[in-house]
Amino acid sequence: MSITNVIQRDIAVERLFPNKGEVQNRDRKSWRVGCGHPVQIGPNLAAIFCGVQTENGPDSVDGMRIVLFDDLDRIGQGENIVLSQNEIMGDLASGQARMAMKYGAWVWFVPEGARRADGSPHPHAGTGFGVETIHVFPVRKDLTWEEGALYHAETRTAIYQFEFGRSGFRIASERQYPSDDLPVVPTVPITQQMLAVRARDVFRWRLTGAGLGAGVADGDGMLMPAMAVSARPGSKGEKSASIAAGVMRWEVSTDRGWQPVSFTPIVISVGGGVEQFWMEPCLVRTPDGALLFSARPLFGANEHTIRLWRSTDGLAWQVVFDALEARAESPVAINTALDGSPYFAFNPWRSEYAAKSYTHGRRWLEIRPMRPDLHGWDEGLLVRDAPDDGNSKWYFDHPLSANIRLKDGKWRHVLAYRSFFWGDPADLDKTSLRYGAYLDVVESNGPEFVPWKFL
Repeated sequence: MSITNVIQRDIAVERLFPNKGEVQNRDRKSWRVGCGHPVQIGPNLAAIFCGVQTENGPDSVDGMRIVLFDDLDRIGQGENIVLSQNEIMGDLASGQARMAMKYGAWVWFVPEGARRADGSPHPHAGTGFGVETIHVFPVRKDLTWEEGALYHAETRTAIYQFEFGRSGFRIASERQYPSDDLPVVPTVPITQQMLAVRARDVFRWRLTGAGLGAGVADGDGMLMPAMAVSARPGSKGEKSASIAAGVMRWEVSTDRGWQPVSFTPIVISVGGGVEQFWMEPCLVRTPDGALLFSARPLFGANEHTIRLWRSTDGLAWQVVFDALEARAESPVAINTALDGSPYFAFNPWRSEYAAKSYTHGRRWLEIRPMRPDLHGWDEGLLVRDAPDDGNSKWYFDHPLSANIRLKDGKWRHVLAYRSFFWGDPADLDKTSLRYGAYLDVVESNGPEFVPWKFL
């Protein structure tokens, strides 16, 4: 089995418009789309969770909208569902207002009609959850903010419960947590690495944010790539000693919906030190039942590294692949094609960045299929590139994939990514590239390895 081709498609969602009767947010007539996150919702229905992009740079967003679709050629033509929008708290006129910037949720969902491996109905079919990061910081009267405000903001986390059935897709509940009041879960398992760090700090963890992608089903529960901070018992508000990227297990509570129940840290930053900080973890399952995990190193010697961990039980993890100086400083994701072939999607490191000051390195997006033993990879396949115009206006990033089945009854593997333009809007007319969420198709030649069974 192997990956054979990437089919470039026209942009999936470029703009979203207010629904009939909707109160527009600050008189905006439409919303420019950023990242797109595809998720299977029903037997022949998917959704793309669309981040709303603003004009203030790639990290400035305005919540998320949900677009249901059953045809790749007709995405975004119906109504969209508002998941979240930024909020202004306080009085703008007095200059004392704060903004709650909502980054959109990473979503895990058991599709309606899903079956267990033995063919019995999945007890939680038609339900799921989302985790959204919220930054709260001061804003000026014109809704601008001081440089660096986003990186010194108060952080909150929202957990959503979702349902889908005869009445359509529904946001069943939302609960926001301050950073020091998030659910605390135990470590599973306790390892020698943890014992060598600080025993009292690393046995309990508090969720701080979700990873990239859709996670994987595990029995009747879900495994979610996540970020967490160590939580000392009774230590509300106390600065954490350690932060980790790992795998968080979620199960359904009879009265609270999907809730986290345990966390397996895979890479730990002692004392939260940025030199060892790994973020935006990803998780996939392969046809042999194994789990693969990756994360994005943010600073230090590993800044351009791509690393892959593997586990056969979700508890013990081993590094199986390391590529140094492989990627630009940008998100990287481990994905699996329709036949289960694992591949990395990322912005490759190129010498041109140094020569032409492409500091972010997101002009090129490619995929690199992994070899069967996972100890190496094959030649890359180009997904998208921008014109060589001597500047750094285009970003192609956040490559998130899913195997989805639509109204034709066929499974396909889609790769979603953001196309972001940071420059003079007038220059957009000079290129064929579009600003929004792309949804390309990645083809492979092996037997289908699908995430869900339906009747």
